[in-house]
Amino acid sequence: MPADRSADEEAYRARGIVNFPPSKHLWYTDGGILDDEPLTRTLDLVREIDVDSPPDMRRVHLLVHPNPTGAPTGTAWADENNPPTWLATLLRARDLQRTQSLYDDLLHLEHINTRLDWTGRLFEEIGPVLDDLDPDASARLRDAVARALGVIEGQRRALNAHEEDPAAATPEPVADKPLADLLRDAVARIAGVAGKERIALEVVSPLALPDAGTTPVSSMLAGEFLFHFGGFLDERLRQSDFDLGYRSTLGWLKAGGLREHGLPPELDKAALARAEAAYQPREDWRKYGQVALMDLPVAERAALVPVFAHFARVIAHNVRHRRPQ
Repeated sequence: MPADRSADEEAYRARGIVNFPPSKHLWYTDGGILDDEPLTRTLDLVREIDVDSPPDMRRVHLLVHPNPTGAPTGTAWADENNPPTWLATLLRARDLQRTQSLYDDLLHLEHINTRLDWTGRLFEEIGPVLDDLDPDASARLRDAVARALGVIEGQRRALNAHEEDPAAATPEPVADKPLADLLRDAVARIAGVAGKERIALEVVSPLALPDAGTTPVSSMLAGEFLFHFGGFLDERLRQSDFDLGYRSTLGWLKAGGLREHGLPPELDKAALARAEAAYQPREDWRKYGQVALMDLPVAERAALVPVFAHFARVIAHNVRHRRPQ
């Protein structure tokens, strides 16, 4: 959709945008086309918040992932005498794009936790040395670290604001902390791991249910067809997937998803009891999990005719009015 950005023209130019359009309008689309698993961005934001969090605070990231795409088994993609079709390749590439994005996020998470471990190891070694410094040397070192950290914070703020010359940014004020804490903050900023604790990530997925051992998740989800939008055609399909998601969440709670991250046992039991009392999910996935488009009633399939007709009009219009890229 187009948006009038004339009021923000100076802000765009101040951030180095040299091709701001004369029309002062920009077209936007859903960013999920390229980045539909924003886990990394979430981790970065939370780590910034947690820098000054209380020492006893625990945070758990909960990823709801209905259908993780695993590596293919057998020789379906490795048989020279049976090459895949173009359509199969296109659909597989679409799945891989989504899966690769999540894999990259999880790899980033592993790197963060590893660097946090390294940072902890470093301060286990140098902590006693810092404690043995005489008061004068400790004060001078603390002042030096505070000055460096102020410059780092100022430049980081300028980079985030897309200022023209981040290197010349005004240093930020630094909180009054002990030497070891200031030095730890400086190392964390430089390493890009601002925060105190390792990041805990949990996944809620039908893959954790006992039924997934014998039934593919794709055969448990009712709305998987039509590019994952099949549930829009029938409320029963949406209800089936909701129940499957609720069962997956109950399974995660029963396995100690909250208890393992510090929730007291009595509160963990109370949370599970409330969740079980609030709703009893059915197992309609056994009936609707393998539904395909042609299994739906004629009236519901007919509802797609205007949608496909619109697709055809869009394609025809674009072919007739192609613009230079």
